[in-house]
Amino acid sequence: MRARLLISLLLVSGLFLYLFPAGALVTVDAPPQITLLAPAGVDAGTGAFTLNVSGTGFLPAPVIEWNGTPLLTDIVSETVVSAVVPAEYTRSPGSAAITVSRGDGVSRSALVTFLIAPAPNPAPRIQSVSPGSLLVGSRDQVLLVNGSGFIRESEFLWNGHPCEIKGEDFSSLSVVIPAAYLKNEGSAWVQVQNPGPGGGSSDVVRVIILPLQGELPVITRISPLTVAAGGPSFTLEVTGGYFTNGTVCLWNETTLKTKVIDQGHIQTIVPAGLFPNPGTGLIQVFVPKKGLSAPFVMPVSVHQDPAPVFANMTPVSVPVGSDGFTLTVNGEGFTENTVLLWNAEARSTRFKSPGRLFAAIPASDLALPGTVTITLLNPPPGGGTSAGLGFQIIGSQTAAVAGVDTVNASVSQVNTSVPMENLGGVSVPVSSLDPFNNEYVEEDSGSAYLDTPAGAISVNPFAQSEEDDEFVAMPSSGIIHLDPFVESEEL
Repeated sequence: MRARLLISLLLVSGLFLYLFPAGALVTVDAPPQITLLAPAGVDAGTGAFTLNVSGTGFLPAPVIEWNGTPLLTDIVSETVVSAVVPAEYTRSPGSAAITVSRGDGVSRSALVTFLIAPAPNPAPRIQSVSPGSLLVGSRDQVLLVNGSGFIRESEFLWNGHPCEIKGEDFSSLSVVIPAAYLKNEGSAWVQVQNPGPGGGSSDVVRVIILPLQGELPVITRISPLTVAAGGPSFTLEVTGGYFTNGTVCLWNETTLKTKVIDQGHIQTIVPAGLFPNPGTGLIQVFVPKKGLSAPFVMPVSVHQDPAPVFANMTPVSVPVGSDGFTLTVNGEGFTENTVLLWNAEARSTRFKSPGRLFAAIPASDLALPGTVTITLLNPPPGGGTSAGLGFQIIGSQTAAVAGVDTVNASVSQVNTSVPMENLGGVSVPVSSLDPFNNEYVEEDSGSAYLDTPAGAISVNPFAQSEEDDEFVAMPSSGIIHLDPFVESEEL
């Protein structure tokens, strides 16, 4: 019988030629196919981000490639893979070719373009202009514009007209104001604009054009605009014109130590004692040999205390019948007027700082077991009441010692002393058990001592002798068991 060999498929790879007999089933996997990129693009300078690629034919070992460079790839599902794209890959606008291979160097998807768009320009913001006033008829002047969001393409407008920006430092702008813009008295509106994408216009700021020198000093703006009565000292900034060396600022006719920044700006500190009550502060500027400016009014508003914030306290519990003690309270917004409320009743409170108070708790508040709600009150104006926290007065059947919270509570401290009157309500002869050899150890009458946090005892508080006391060692439990009704050794 003549054997027939039919060549059904020829695959050439390198120097090898593969021949398959007729009838053989040859499966050729389709290459990976990308159907979606998420995101499809980013702005230049975005930083590192996660790229999710959806498609088919990714398994078993998919690798996302960025312009041919493999990225560390995670398999999210059969149809989704992801990789973190380093920040340096997207620093400049442009595009990238994204492909997915199966790690065999042969099966690779068609490329999909990932767009890297120019980063949007920031919106500019003017914080201050110095000087805030210029003299009419002056030569070209330079304004220093402080703010944020300034870029190389920023444009400065004087009453809508562009002006030259000098220098390369865009943390502030040095702007040349031509003499032609200073021919008339009055004011000018200045603004900074940034082109798109993004960008926008800043708020407008007014610059005063003053008459020829020889006139009285002028105040055009103050900062802050208002102050609360009884508040702390604050820094006052005054903008205007005709300020020279020796200029002083006055608050309700009280002379203040003044720093002259330039001919349009001065700065001073207003002491706390000058505005104790609501009303107004009259601000004036005096320039030697020239005179006193017209007053500029600053409202002095009613002081508003904040609402207190109750964070925590120490201690958080005491045994019933304890002596009076001092409670330490931590939080925010405390003032000299803050009061601690014990179940809505005021207690003597001492202010330490805006974050700490001390309150005197008398013994009469600790006569009965239970939970007390503690809040803090700042009286009006403003003010308010804090959220409440619970304070525990631990009853006679509760082990009121550090490390033991209640009946059957776990023991958390070595050598914790548990007074018997707190365990059973009566004083009886007591022994303690050494949990390592299960032998009784005589101790002072009225106390049982735990020598290890691993040990535990079960106490019969009504026992009348050492033989009737029931101490059972349970080294692994760390639990105190109280049974006030046992009348014999049989538990």
